[in-house]
Amino acid sequence: MDARKLEQLKRALNLKTGAELTGPPGGGEEETRQPRQNSPRPEEEPVSSEEREQEVRQLLRKRLRTVLGTASGTRMETASRFASGGRDTLSGRLEEVLEGSVISNACGSFLLVRREYSVEWRHGDLELGAILKEPPGAAAWISDDMTLADMDWRETLFLDTETTGLAGGAGTVCFLIGIGKFTSPSVFRLDQCFMRDFDDEGAMLQFIDEEYPTPSALVSYNGKSFDLPLLRNRHVQHRAAFPWKHTPHFDLVHAVRRIWKRRLGDCSLAHVETRLLGVRRSGDIPGSMIPRIWLDFLSQGNPYPLRPVFYHHRMDILSLVTLAGYLAWSLRETDGSGFLESEDRLSLLKQCIRKRDYERAVQVADTILECETLPPVQREAHELRCVALKRLGRAAEYVDGLWAWHHAFPEDLQAAYMLAGVMTNMRNLLVARLICEETLDKVQSAGSFYRDMAEQPERLRLEERLRRIRGRLQAAEEPGEDGLDLDGG
Repeated sequence: MDARKLEQLKRALNLKTGAELTGPPGGGEEETRQPRQNSPRPEEEPVSSEEREQEVRQLLRKRLRTVLGTASGTRMETASRFASGGRDTLSGRLEEVLEGSVISNACGSFLLVRREYSVEWRHGDLELGAILKEPPGAAAWISDDMTLADMDWRETLFLDTETTGLAGGAGTVCFLIGIGKFTSPSVFRLDQCFMRDFDDEGAMLQFIDEEYPTPSALVSYNGKSFDLPLLRNRHVQHRAAFPWKHTPHFDLVHAVRRIWKRRLGDCSLAHVETRLLGVRRSGDIPGSMIPRIWLDFLSQGNPYPLRPVFYHHRMDILSLVTLAGYLAWSLRETDGSGFLESEDRLSLLKQCIRKRDYERAVQVADTILECETLPPVQREAHELRCVALKRLGRAAEYVDGLWAWHHAFPEDLQAAYMLAGVMTNMRNLLVARLICEETLDKVQSAGSFYRDMAEQPERLRLEERLRRIRGRLQAAEEPGEDGLDLDGG
């Protein structure tokens, strides 16, 4: 570049040389400024606006390469395309790569990827339409929310979001919102609403509010704690009313933990769908990488890394549908026979006790004792069955249940303690003493007395009950036969 063009570019960008900034050695401010004021300008030749704009762009490219620390101009070219109105070009590529379309409304535009599935579509081992055959009562029962008893699976939204982080708050946004719904008896529709940039959020929220204003219920996975509060916050940021404020919400993560945590341990959706639904993903990515991929898309504009993000998100929503159907099918039988694993039935039995559904608890316990052979599971089923019978006030069945528990596990200290208490209140002190003595003989172990008490605290309690029974036998002239006290006092 010759001196003339360099001088023109310097004036156009308001640049100064180092000599002009510092001045001659020993000179003051006045000495520095005076020559510039009196020096004649070099002759100027007319320069077209296209040449000046081209020179400015070249200089800006050079500066951006220096700032970004890269010599390849990939990021530079992407930034320049955005700066020069290249967003439409990138949006077109995005539509082709993700097979979506741009939706526009009064608040702007966003990208919508819509897919439709037949209800016979198999996701893992189950069909999507299997849930339509199940009554909604199971969701209300397992979630302790009777507002779900009137839900209609055909009018229910299956919701999942991908966000910029897990912190919540005003700085976290949902850049990908997925909603699944049965639009007819034979079609399940899945909408994935995507923010191409931050200014797409308003249009995306308006579309969702207008398209899905009054659902029968919402189904999510940890949505009560994360997805719904975040969506509510985003509506507040846009000064929009949240349409699902009073909509019943079935959060599957709580139901999964109550029934399957004992057996599965890990209750993440990816692990649950593999173990319970037989889903095998191909080409998926970890959820922790998704926020970084979206932020990279904003800076680089490359849509191809978004493909596995949309696949991951789509699979999550399909798993919500089949998981809800599988859970409803398993809970259909009140005796727990819908669950194939004994540990799952035992978890169901505990839920019956927690919910005070004691009639169902007795049915589930009978199923476990009839089918199960593992001693730990049988022992817990006996105990919970006795608890349910006691709460129901069935005195005779309660005593029979204690005897069945004691005969099955004669060394069980808890069973002996409860049965001896009932026999004592029935004035059958000899039988009560015999129960305590036989059980204590079976659990006698060598070693320190204090160590044994630390390992078996129930043993000390049973020995105290035996001491009282022996004292009453010494003071009693003859045993009575009246008064059945279930408290085992």
